[in-house]
Amino acid sequence: MYKGCRSPDEADRAGFPCSEYEFPADGIAFKGKLVFKKWGKNTNLICYFDTAAGERRKLCVYFSSDDKRTYRPKRSDTNMKEMPLGTEWEITYHITNNKKTMWLTANEINRIYPDADESSKLQLE
Repeated sequence: MYKGCRSPDEADRAGFPCSEYEFPADGIAFKGKLVFKKWGKNTNLICYFDTAAGERRKLCVYFSSDDKRTYRPKRSDTNMKEMPLGTEWEITYHITNNKKTMWLTANEINRIYPDADESSKLQLE
């Protein structure tokens, strides 16, 4: 596990409500706090965000096999695998023709250390 990234089984055991988070269906941007990260099945990392408006959003980043070898949005150098929970972000994305969400950028707004973030305190039993 790296910087709060959990496997699907660990996420289930921790009790994080993954099913309550949705991919954005419209719009192009939001601001949110990174509250959870879970490894996906297709060389991807699913990042979960809470917005100030009470929305629960999730986005995927995929492994970039170029020389940077990171999990980052399409037009960003930010390796989301390394970002701590509690960090606040300005996110941009694009809804493709087949209604998939493509994560474009992630710009850090504010870092709140995990000790101040309840979601980072989820424990595995």
